[in-house]
Amino acid sequence: MPLAFIAACTTPQPSATSESLTAEAVRAAERGRLQALVGAHFRAAARRLASEFQVINPLGRSSSKEEYLRTIMSGENDYISWVPGDIEVRLYDRTAAVRYRSDVELAVNGRRIPKRHYWNTGLYEYRDGRWQLVWFQVTQVTPPTP
Repeated sequence: MPLAFIAACTTPQPSATSESLTAEAVRAAERGRLQALVGAHFRAAARRLASEFQVINPLGRSSSKEEYLRTIMSGENDYISWVPGDIEVRLYDRTAAVRYRSDVELAVNGRRIPKRHYWNTGLYEYRDGRWQLVWFQVTQVTPPTP
């Protein structure tokens, strides 16, 4: 029997249970991040973001971890509510992609923005015993025009 065939037959594959537990851990990390942002818990939010975190907002502007957290700490961006729908997770070894729709209400520079609908896409990496968000992009869902 060729050696490659033997290796393929004996290499352990992740079980459906371990994948489902890992996917749920990623979902919990994302929900925890949103709760930290809405609650203005800056340290908790910062722990969930990788040092090289980058976000692309609905206007297409990019912000680093420091820039993003500064806008929240200063009150420039104040998340009033951020309610995620079902969070889909795709696992790739120690990396996970998340995608979901959400309803977000916030205030920008003191001006309240009514609730809007968004698509959210993020890339998590498992580091130092926890899931950290590396990249995140938010796209506003606009109603179709007649």
